[in-house]
Amino acid sequence: IRFKVALCLQHWHPADRSAVHMLKPWRDVMDAANWGQLMLRSVMPKLRDQLTTMQVRPDSQSLAPLQNVFAWLDVAPLDAIVALLETHFIPQWLQ
Repeated sequence: IRFKVALCLQHWHPADRSAVHMLKPWRDVMDAANWGQLMLRSVMPKLRDQLTTMQVRPDSQSLAPLQNVFAWLDVAPLDAIVALLETHFIPQWLQ
C-alpha cells in the first residue's frame, strides 16, 4: 500500500490539501516504520521545497508555503516538520 500511495504522491503539490485528508486515515493502518518512510520519502521533500522557495518579505509576505507545511502537523512526524522549519524557514526568517 505504501508504494502505491507514494506513486500517487509523485505528482502531488503541497498546495493541494486533499492529500492530507486522504492520508490521515492510513496513519492508523500502517505501522510506524512504514508511515515514517512514506512521510520522509514522499511528503517531506515536497514540503521542504515549499519552504526553500519561500521568500521572507515583510512588506508583502505570502504565508501559503508555511500554511501548506502546517497542514501536515496532525499527519506527518512532528520531529520531521520541526527539522524542516529549523533548517529551511528559520534561517531565512532571521536574515
